[in-house]
Amino acid sequence: MTYVDRAVHLVNGRLTPRDTRAMGWFSGVKVRRGVTAASAAFDAGEYQRAISLGQDAAALAHQNHRFTDETLVLLVLHRAHGTLGDLDAARRALDAARAAATSDRSAVRPLLTWHVEHAQAILHDINFEPQAAMAAFDRAIEAIDGALQIPGVQLFGGARALAHYRRQTLLGIADLLGRGGRIGEALTRNADVIDSASTDRDGPLLIAALADRSWLLRIVNDDDEAARVIDRAANALAEVDFSTTHRSAVLTAMTRVGLEVARLQALAGNGEGLDEAFAQARDVVDREGTPDLLSEVLAAEVEVALQLGRTDHALTVARTLQGVKGTTGIIRLRSLQSQAMALAAGERYDEAHTCFAELLPRCAETDQPVTGFHMSLLAAHVAAKLGRTGDAVARIRHAVRDYGTISAAVGTTATRDRLLAGDASQRAECFAVAAAGAADRVPEAGLAAIEVAETWREDTLAGTLRANHQNLPADVHDLVTRIDALRAAVAQPPSAASLDDSFDPRVHGESRLRSQLDLLRGQLAHTVGEAFARGYVPAPVSVEDILAACGDRALLSITPTEGERDGLVAGYTVWAIPGEQPRIRRFQLTAAASTLVRVLHTGRPDHDTFPAAWRDVRDELADLLLPAKFRAWLTTRTTQVVACADGVLRNLPIAALPVADRTVLADCAVVNRLPLLRLAAQSPPETKPDGPLRVLGVFEPGLGGAVGERATLRELHDVGRVTLTEVTGPTPLITALTEHRFDLLVLSTHGSGAGLDYRFHLPDGDLAVASLLRMRVPPTVVAAACYSGTDAGTDATGALALLLSSGARDVVTGSWSLPDGRTGTLLSEVYRTLDGTTALPELITRAQREAHLRLHAANPLSWAGLVATSMR
Repeated sequence: MTYVDRAVHLVNGRLTPRDTRAMGWFSGVKVRRGVTAASAAFDAGEYQRAISLGQDAAALAHQNHRFTDETLVLLVLHRAHGTLGDLDAARRALDAARAAATSDRSAVRPLLTWHVEHAQAILHDINFEPQAAMAAFDRAIEAIDGALQIPGVQLFGGARALAHYRRQTLLGIADLLGRGGRIGEALTRNADVIDSASTDRDGPLLIAALADRSWLLRIVNDDDEAARVIDRAANALAEVDFSTTHRSAVLTAMTRVGLEVARLQALAGNGEGLDEAFAQARDVVDREGTPDLLSEVLAAEVEVALQLGRTDHALTVARTLQGVKGTTGIIRLRSLQSQAMALAAGERYDEAHTCFAELLPRCAETDQPVTGFHMSLLAAHVAAKLGRTGDAVARIRHAVRDYGTISAAVGTTATRDRLLAGDASQRAECFAVAAAGAADRVPEAGLAAIEVAETWREDTLAGTLRANHQNLPADVHDLVTRIDALRAAVAQPPSAASLDDSFDPRVHGESRLRSQLDLLRGQLAHTVGEAFARGYVPAPVSVEDILAACGDRALLSITPTEGERDGLVAGYTVWAIPGEQPRIRRFQLTAAASTLVRVLHTGRPDHDTFPAAWRDVRDELADLLLPAKFRAWLTTRTTQVVACADGVLRNLPIAALPVADRTVLADCAVVNRLPLLRLAAQSPPETKPDGPLRVLGVFEPGLGGAVGERATLRELHDVGRVTLTEVTGPTPLITALTEHRFDLLVLSTHGSGAGLDYRFHLPDGDLAVASLLRMRVPPTVVAAACYSGTDAGTDATGALALLLSSGARDVVTGSWSLPDGRTGTLLSEVYRTLDGTTALPELITRAQREAHLRLHAANPLSWAGLVATSMR
């Protein structure tokens, strides 16, 4: 029988087993030739020919049960269909490849599985299915681990090739994490790829990873580092061997490096040569027939043109982008985003508003918080220009929720600080929109304002510990390093029931989210205690929860947005009276008032000159920072005000602000300076002491006030009202906290420093506040050392925040260099009235009123420097 006859028998299905064995070698050669031909056609950019050849080879491979070859050629078909934009055909080819790989019983099956899963992840990604894409990437990594077990894979460079595949997947994961707002995790994964690619001299992956890193760094406003990274990529291009890399991958890598260079150049205000560069990039990409990459180039050109103030050119390019044909949602999203940006810049607000109506729901549906934040903010600006302040406020709330997701997942404190500082103008714009909404009586304006203030506020320990690693115990240092990767799991947007249905939050699986949250808290609780774990876990801002926690207390939030370092201090006051919606109002201080609050912010006001300066500006400060209705309400009842101030206003003595003639706020209300409003709904359980109060105290013998406090507590000890334990050094204090339970901790000493590096200067050595991290901190703490509460309004890294996060309910700290004698006398009176149930701010206020019959006439430095905070 001739080979032709055998082929006919094969087609007709009449081959005997002997005939089949004889044909095995011939059919295998023919299949491999078909696979090779299809791959060569794809590499040459002849995608239709690759499809034709691949279909024949796949059919022959399937008939001969050559599943390895079938899988590989089907993957070629998948890529060819995808390049041509036929995603349905690409999906069918990939499904067939998966079936063939599943049927394969050879040792290379794990490698086939990697190819299938990696391709599946990319397909999910371009269809905006981020969770499915991440799951496929994870399966691809598992497949690589399995491929490492293939016999002989370590020989002939097999392990090196597998490392390349692993890097491809990790880079895909990093890109997905970045677009999902999990910047910290994305930067970490990206760094791993860069290090590995550098070690293995994997030039193509190194270039791609560096381009991605530049983009991630720009998101967190680290433009200088982004420029250094992209310079490294540009310099490496000439040295990279692309001979084994597919031309489309080479084109993509080189194009993205060029686009990053153009963006950074535009950010520096330099547009020289960019028109020619973009024209060349468009021509090259267009000739290759890759619409997705072409849309990327055009979107970057719009962005650069707008950065350089060339609105007309941006509009022209946006129209070109609108005409790019393709079936992927990415192209449509880029087109909408570019159109919206250009139309808004061109003041064509009605058209931009229509564009945003389609764009914003897509951002929400596809887990794109970075894009969602910037576009929602721009949409709010457009809505405000159109007089639609209600829509503008709703857009702001959505933008802030996205921003909270991003900022909680950027990684280190330094990175978050850059993000917040770089986006300060966006915060001011959000406040301005909320204020405009309030002027138009938009009900949600005040709610939006609180969300804006809290989202930009340093109000959680999440991430701040990284900035203080050198001060942490070794095991806590290791724990914080490991759990940072889990933080983003709980940094998801809260329920948005008050927004339109089109803005429903992304669904991440309640059970999965809860299990990750429990795991994180469990790890923390095991090492540093449950109370600290509650404070460390980041949570999205929920204004409804904040207001519920305030209950029948008034709320006051003051945020400066201008003049932090020089010029006139300006910003926004947000306040809430129980039973009413929060309200917002803008303020701007005079030069004299601005100078005074900056002096207070240093924590070192001059005790001789301050009283006169205070009398000159206190009425102005009250008029601007405490709205008339708010002041009038305070004077009609005895209440508590939960107050929080940011930035240069953090040390402002709010209790000393006038609310009526000869009346200051402390005369009619208890001021609770609560720096972490989110913790208000998570206060530690309240337990009434059983018997005398158990007091642990440290007293500096060189301070007259501290000696007076010690004498008072000894007197109370002698009559059985308290049991006093005295120590003089950090080691005995920590031992006592470890071995015994106390109701009150008194640290009556000098102090200095900032953040977790703040130190109490005990008689026998310094006590670093970080060393209390794992202690059983008593529910009441008096730590009125100088500067211990300098940033009482918002600091998340200092003594006050750590004590609250480690179990304390009531804390007293000091705003500035406190007068020793007066402070000791006032605190002695507080000790005499301690009953274990009355909140410390109330006791402090009573003592202040009794010590100064006319608080309005007393120098605030003599009494208002004690910052009282309660979680009750």
